[in-house]
Amino acid sequence: MNVSLYPAGHAFTRNPILLTIQSPGTTQYHVDASQYDTNRHQWIPDRRIFSGVGEGNYTVNLAEVAEAAVSEPAAPPEATDIITPAFDSQTALINITVTDGDSSWTQSLQVWRGGTARRNYIRLKNAGTDIFQTRFFNPLNNFFLSARGEEWILTLRETELLPLTFIMPDGGFQIFERLSGHTYTCSQPEGWQASVPLYLNIQALRRHFFDNYHVLPSIFHVRVGQRTVCRIVIERAKPAALQRRVRFLNSYGAWDAIQITAPVFAAYDSTGTDTDDDGSYQQYNPDDDSFSTRRTRPARRTVLTTQITVARHADQLLLADMLQSDSVWFQGFTAGEVRVIPAADEWQRALRLTTPETVQVSFTLADDDSLTTADSTTQGAARPGIFTPQFSDVFN
Repeated sequence: MNVSLYPAGHAFTRNPILLTIQSPGTTQYHVDASQYDTNRHQWIPDRRIFSGVGEGNYTVNLAEVAEAAVSEPAAPPEATDIITPAFDSQTALINITVTDGDSSWTQSLQVWRGGTARRNYIRLKNAGTDIFQTRFFNPLNNFFLSARGEEWILTLRETELLPLTFIMPDGGFQIFERLSGHTYTCSQPEGWQASVPLYLNIQALRRHFFDNYHVLPSIFHVRVGQRTVCRIVIERAKPAALQRRVRFLNSYGAWDAIQITAPVFAAYDSTGTDTDDDGSYQQYNPDDDSFSTRRTRPARRTVLTTQITVARHADQLLLADMLQSDSVWFQGFTAGEVRVIPAADEWQRALRLTTPETVQVSFTLADDDSLTTADSTTQGAARPGIFTPQFSDVFN
């Protein structure tokens, strides 16, 4: 019996995970999942998620099986630490066992929710490598799970500073700030295994340099050893009367954000459903032996429309990824975030971007509602004070 697995070690669940078996007889294969225990910091066997039987030479794609072992990550925490674990079931460890009655083969594979483009998958497979070996476990390049292009320079606006997801390189790395001339060392959090995802909190990093060295940096050099492998550039956000933002899961399964500065318009559809039934009915009136039209309270569908301007090729890729994302959250319509379905029907993307493009984008709220009220918050319903709660009642 001859068995091989591609990719080996680490794999995305939205790219093929190919188990190839060559045997003259009948073989059985089993897939067991383990979840990471954040208290004991070890993988704990969870359940068997699939079993199969085959005969002769065959190949099985285990991607959909592996997808069942992972889930959508939670929103990034508002932590003050620069490095924080991001582990919340977006990755899992599966153990694959193949037997033919006389011998057995077993291998573990850590799977991640996400994937790379099909053309990249094929190109890397033909080269005998994969996206994790060439990018995310490669300490010689940009190893952050961001969809903002594949270049070594990572550019973010001030209003798009979500924590960056990454896997810690062996030995950690340093972040050098040129204005102050100081370096911050990033290392694996104590007790956590090397392969768990981590967050790099850029806002906390900027505060560290401001509090300690009295500079508010906008450029960070990420160094592994003596080599600068990545540069993080923070751009000034365009001034806007109302700041809105879209948070979404990118193709790699990590959170990214896009700032919205253009006006946002809300269109309301109260027809209730997509069918001809508008919820109306006839109610009998015994006073004059007649019927009156009544209706049930219809659900309201809300669609937000706005414009997003892209000025670089990396902006195009980020917007295209957002439009395909299966988890998009709009911030700035209500008191909190609302889940939306994005769309851009008539976007013709220039292959070579020479001037900024303005894209008309719509966001349909994922949940219809048959009730309309103002946002309810304890702050809004209470009589406000003159100063913030940090002051005593004498000032209010």
